[in-house]
Amino acid sequence: MCLYSNNDRGSILVEALAAVAIIAVSLTLIMQSFASTLRASVLHQDYIKALVLLQNRLEATSLKDMSDLGIVDKPCPEPFGRFHYKTAIKDVNGQPLYQGLKQIDIAVDWPSGPRQREVKLSTYLNLGNVEQKTKTTYYGGY
Repeated sequence: MCLYSNNDRGSILVEALAAVAIIAVSLTLIMQSFASTLRASVLHQDYIKALVLLQNRLEATSLKDMSDLGIVDKPCPEPFGRFHYKTAIKDVNGQPLYQGLKQIDIAVDWPSGPRQREVKLSTYLNLGNVEQKTKTTYYGGY
């Protein structure tokens, strides 16, 4: 006794091919989501490294003698060799209230695929008093 009639023989092959196609599409979508998550994770790690380098650069700048106003443009030391920082220190001129006030602009950039990513910080450092007063603005984006 035959379980399938002559009309059903081709339909099993079509059902098997459809099942394989559905599985292949599903696996492709799952692999793409894993790859996208991995790329986002690497980008997030780079931003964290850039923010740490930015903070270290700000602390190093605030500890040194501010007599050398100007722009410093250097690559970061190893193991952060692909990161690059730019520091600009300017006098804030004006009323006596601003005596000893310096504007510090720091940017850290790095290559990320075909794009160049950048995180910027702009702050004010008052060297007239022992107390440090800062207004900090972070710039950056994904």
